[in-house]
Amino acid sequence: MPHLPRFFRRLTAALALPALLLGAAAAPAAAQAVAATSPDVPASQAAGIIREITDAVGLQPRFELRATPLVDNAAAVVYGGRRYLLYNPHFLAAVNQAGHTDWAGISILAHEMGHHLNGHT
Repeated sequence: MPHLPRFFRRLTAALALPALLLGAAAAPAAAQAVAATSPDVPASQAAGIIREITDAVGLQPRFELRATPLVDNAAAVVYGGRRYLLYNPHFLAAVNQAGHTDWAGISILAHEMGHHLNGHT
């Protein structure tokens, strides 16, 4: 079952959604400590990327963008009937640094957007 680890990552993210949606105060202390010490992709930068992509393709983003250390990378999920694009800002920063370009993180966000925009979620 090659998708089993991915399933568990998504299940873990889904189980963490209530804490995420309630805000950082509900996040575990370890996650808050990581968030306080790691460089990240600012939420405003990620929102700008989403806006540029949806403007370019002429679609409306019918999902909420949420930065969280509670997911390992990025995920398009539905919770409580609402669509979310979750991303780990530290992961995106690390990918951008490793690739020496912001296009690495942009492609990850675009990929997850595609799941929502194409009705895969």
